[in-house]
Amino acid sequence: MIRVLFVGDGPRDAACLPPLVIVAVKMTIESHFRAWRDFRVGGYERKVLFAIRVARDEKLAGLVAVVDSDKERPRDRLRKLRAGREKDRVRSAPLPTALGEARPHVEAWLLDDVAALREVLQLPAETKVPTIRQVQGNPKAAIEKLVSTVMTLNAAEDAANETSFLTALEVIAERLDQARCTHAKETGFEEFLEDLRHEFRILESGG
Repeated sequence: MIRVLFVGDGPRDAACLPPLVIVAVKMTIESHFRAWRDFRVGGYERKVLFAIRVARDEKLAGLVAVVDSDKERPRDRLRKLRAGREKDRVRSAPLPTALGEARPHVEAWLLDDVAALREVLQLPAETKVPTIRQVQGNPKAAIEKLVSTVMTLNAAEDAANETSFLTALEVIAERLDQARCTHAKETGFEEFLEDLRHEFRILESGG
């Protein structure tokens, strides 16, 4: 088992990212999650430098850091992450550091595998699953609507509901198949997986 630091926006990323990575690299991983807001420095370049330092200090084997593009220009935040990674490597031995940008949010990666959604949520045949191009830039709302068909999510403050929702996202991520993600290039998922496999190749080989 390898210990990896995951960095994302919050609980939903904490639920989704580890299983997505485990499936992609076929490794047993112990996840340690931190939210971007925990790194109290300005800009994503400095934040990823801080995250790399935390991973080293905690003697973790690697780092996976994902940002949402939100309303920023595609790849702007990703470029800043990569600039931070390269700056670190000028002065230190490389730590496996996989970087990704979800466009617009990580939920877009999950929404892109209709089969996984239907299987996990056991959606009725008549339930239509929209494509990411049909959700008007809001895959979060689309996922919430689909999950609400099988569980009560009316009260956002209800801890039990939120736990169930996060569990659903985690299981969808576990079942997700890149080959079924027809928009993986535009959502940033394909580029993330390429970077992940490149960065973690040494860990995969036990080197």
